[in-house]
Amino acid sequence: MERLNPFIDLKIEIQINNKYDMPVRTLYYGSRIFSDQMKESMTYTELKQTITINIVNFKQFGSTDAYHTRFELFDSEAKVTLTDRLQIHFVELPKLLSKWQQKEVNPREDRLVRWLLMLEAVEDETIFNELEEIAMTEDPMLKEAFEKWAEMSSDPETKYAYEARRKQVLDEFSMVREAEIRYEKGTAEAEAKGIAEGNVEGRAEGRAEGRVEGRAEGRVEGRVEGRAEGRVKGRAEGRVEGRVEGRAEGRVDLLRAMLQNGLTMTQIAKMTGLTLEEVERVCKL
Repeated sequence: MERLNPFIDLKIEIQINNKYDMPVRTLYYGSRIFSDQMKESMTYTELKQTITINIVNFKQFGSTDAYHTRFELFDSEAKVTLTDRLQIHFVELPKLLSKWQQKEVNPREDRLVRWLLMLEAVEDETIFNELEEIAMTEDPMLKEAFEKWAEMSSDPETKYAYEARRKQVLDEFSMVREAEIRYEKGTAEAEAKGIAEGNVEGRAEGRAEGRVEGRAEGRVEGRVEGRAEGRVKGRAEGRVEGRVEGRAEGRVDLLRAMLQNGLTMTQIAKMTGLTLEEVERVCKL
């Protein structure tokens, strides 16, 4: 924890790997620093402002593309700040690098940007060269930092400690990333399995429901169609039978009338085209 101002307690933390607990972690430690100030005979108004700055090498907040965010005790509806005595800052280096690459930030114009980019200069030669030029021509404090950096890099013990720490960080990063990859793979496999099982169950349920509904609908449709076909068929058959019966009755009446008018059966047979036996049979009805 740094005390650059006698009225401010400043805590700076750098995190390389995302352990998914930073918001709660920084709130806990910031609150501890703030509350630990309280001594006997002190008043609450004597408590100094506590500022926690978290510089992280991962994206903490997906809801904003800002690389620097500041949090205070704040009423989100009334837009009223309770107090600024407790502040939490996040600086997300990946977002800063993206903005620098897209030329949305300029280290020559923004001193905070140039000092934050110093953290990436070891791994990025382009950043190193740009900051070195700024240090030599514009920023004496940055120049002093480069000189101290060169001095420390030439010391074998310091260099060895740096390389050991760097290896530890990279190993930890690799372990965390491997766990994330396994989690993502397991989630994808579980989703694929769930979809496949859901498809099988859905098809089986669909077939069963389709059979039941199909049978019910088939029965209803069959009854309706059967009744309709029966009516049509009955009407047609009735018409045919009626016509046949009507014609037969009409023929009998015609032959009887011919007999009553004095015609013989032989004459009637010749006139109607019937045989003598058919005329005799009809006349007997």
